[in-house]
Amino acid sequence: ELEAGTRLACVADLVAGAARTAEMGGPPGPYVLRDGDPLIFDVAPRLDGYWGDTCGTWFVGEPSPELAKLIVAAKRAQAHSVRDTGSIGDAIEATRALADAGEREPAYGPAFWTPPREELGDLFVRSHRFAEAEAAFRAALERRPNRLHALRALEESARSAGDLRAAAEAQSRLPK
Repeated sequence: ELEAGTRLACVADLVAGAARTAEMGGPPGPYVLRDGDPLIFDVAPRLDGYWGDTCGTWFVGEPSPELAKLIVAAKRAQAHSVRDTGSIGDAIEATRALADAGEREPAYGPAFWTPPREELGDLFVRSHRFAEAEAAFRAALERRPNRLHALRALEESARSAGDLRAAAEAQSRLPK
């Protein structure tokens, strides 16, 4: 705001607890955090018609050992794929395994900064596999409706895949 010289329009959400992270939004409640609970902070400021988006997830204590192992494997493969573009297939498979594991449980929020199914879509976009990206973002939105990153990415991947109807529909769901 100091740099912009004005107040910024900003949508923000702070959600805590396994049950509350299934859906973003809503008034605060009396829930007391427990060990292993996710805590999600999602912020989307707007300036001059542009939206920023960042989302972070932390855990009270530690995530389950199985989930922690999948998080580490996916993050390592993703980081390696940035340095060695030939290994993006490994990153896609590790991220798909994490996303699939997360979907065997009730939706309680992303395992880390971005839900794994959205990260899978991001990897498909990086690989110019736009139809697969579109499917990944659709699946992500089924579990966690109206996430700003997923809606934007669905619009981008659908347009790039030539699915202009889906791109327009995703765009219509974005905040004005």
